[in-house]
Amino acid sequence: MSDPSQLSPRALGEAIGVSQSSLKRWADRGLLEVHRTAGGHRRIEVREALRFIREAGFTVIRPELLGLEGAELAASLEEGLDSAVDRFRRALTAGDEDIARSVILGLFAEGRPLSLIFDEVFRPALAAIGLLWLDDPHGITIEHRATDICAHVIGDLRGRIAPKEGRRIAIGGAPSGDPYHLPSAMIATALAAEGYRPMNLGPNFPVHGLAEAAAREEARLVWLSVTAAPAVGELRDGILDLVDQLHPRGIPVIAGGAALGALELPDLAGLHVGRSMADLVAIAREIGAAGSGDLAHRA
Repeated sequence: MSDPSQLSPRALGEAIGVSQSSLKRWADRGLLEVHRTAGGHRRIEVREALRFIREAGFTVIRPELLGLEGAELAASLEEGLDSAVDRFRRALTAGDEDIARSVILGLFAEGRPLSLIFDEVFRPALAAIGLLWLDDPHGITIEHRATDICAHVIGDLRGRIAPKEGRRIAIGGAPSGDPYHLPSAMIATALAAEGYRPMNLGPNFPVHGLAEAAAREEARLVWLSVTAAPAVGELRDGILDLVDQLHPRGIPVIAGGAALGALELPDLAGLHVGRSMADLVAIAREIGAAGSGDLAHRA
């Protein structure tokens, strides 16, 4: 009979979303106390597991494996969203993908909306890391490594979203001159959670190509993520032309991103502008409910 006060490395790993090899590495470094049974099996005391989870900053994604009731577990691990942001930022800075993934999957398992996770966790953590180069000679290396980790975690999130029957296709990306791939990947993942079938064309995709791609794939929604706009006038004209082509076909365009404000886009039918991921998701939800692009422009 198994001892409920002890956990196997496999159970602890699955509870917090990390591999057994990572647990072994941390145990070898003295960060986690592991002992062997008389039969030679590795075991971890539940109280030691909770200490490790709390101090290392993991989020529990499968609490049932720890053998604790929800209230008891919450009392043992108590933390809020601010703490999750801090732990995620520290994990990205340290290059620890296991912890970063555990934080995000934990929030997702708790039922937090993806738009909130992207707006309130990813965005502030990445913004802080993006400023490290000002004081740290390794800042650029840390930022690129963190971006790669985030791409893996976002891919993991998208893989956990069950596809729905009769999904409408949404297609989009970042325009030419915009090298940032994470924002568009976040939009694609958030749209998948809203029941769309997203096709993310990634960064540096010419805006004029979106109309052709939308027609070929029979998309019902087009998105544009604008984090960088090196050619403001050209991009502005490209977006206006895209809307002119798609609106008569009933295909709305939603756009967002840090550099979008510089374009000073006019109020157009068929163009919907959001200030945050939550705003973009709300617009996409309304479009899906309406069944067409005949919604008022959002600015």
